[in-house]
Amino acid sequence: MNKNSMIKLISFDLDNTLWNNASVMKRCIPKVNQWISEQIPESLSVSTERVGQIRSELINANPKQAHKVTWLRLATYQQWFREAGLSPDSADLAAQQAFDVFWRDRINVKLFDGVRARLEALSKRATLVAITNGNSSLAHAGIADYFSASFFADHMPAAKPDPIALRTAMKLFDVSPEQTLHVGDSYSDDIEMAINVGANALWLNEGDMPPPMGWHAQTPNEMFDLIDEMLNVSE
Repeated sequence: MNKNSMIKLISFDLDNTLWNNASVMKRCIPKVNQWISEQIPESLSVSTERVGQIRSELINANPKQAHKVTWLRLATYQQWFREAGLSPDSADLAAQQAFDVFWRDRINVKLFDGVRARLEALSKRATLVAITNGNSSLAHAGIADYFSASFFADHMPAAKPDPIALRTAMKLFDVSPEQTLHVGDSYSDDIEMAINVGANALWLNEGDMPPPMGWHAQTPNEMFDLIDEMLNVSE
C-alpha cells in the first residue's frame, strides 16, 4: 500500500468473506431438490446428469448472461421442467416457485463472529461497498446499513474478476485506486481484480501461503485487524 494515500473506499466480497457460504449451499441445495421431487414428481424423469448438461448448454448459449447466477438457476429449472413434460407456462411458474424455496434458505446466512460490530466501526471510518458474484442479501444478513452501495453480478454486465463493479464504485464515490481497498477470499476473482486496477487488496485465505502481492489474512478477525492497521497508516 502506498503510505502516502488514504483509504477512503473499502469493497467487500460477501460469500466466504463475511460468512461461510459452503455451509449455506450444503443446507439449501438438498432442501430445494427435495421440494422439487415432492412438488414436481415429473422432474424425476430427467436425470441428474441431464440437469447438469442443461446448465452447461445454457452457459454456452448465453455467454452474456451466464455470469448471472439467478438467471442461470431459473433458466435451468425452466428447461428441466419443460423436458419433464410440463407446459412452458407451468414450467416457468414451477421454476419461480423452486427458486423462491432456494433463495429463502440461501439468504439465511450466519456472519462470522464479530463481523457485524467490525463493519459498523469501519463504516464510520470509510465508505463500504459490497461486490459479489452471488445473489445473497445484505438486508437479510442484517448489515445493509453499513454499506453505501452494493454491486451484484446479477445486475452488472460482467462478474468478477472483470473490474467493472470496482471501477463503477470508485467512480461513484470519486476515489482513486490508491484510495481503494478490496477484500475477498478468491485470489483470482478478488485479489487479481484489485491489483489489476491498481487498488489495494486483502486476501482472506486460510492457507499458509501468502499471495504474490497484496495483504494476507487467515481469519476474519485478522482480516479486520489488518484493515484497521491499513486505515491507521493512511490517516
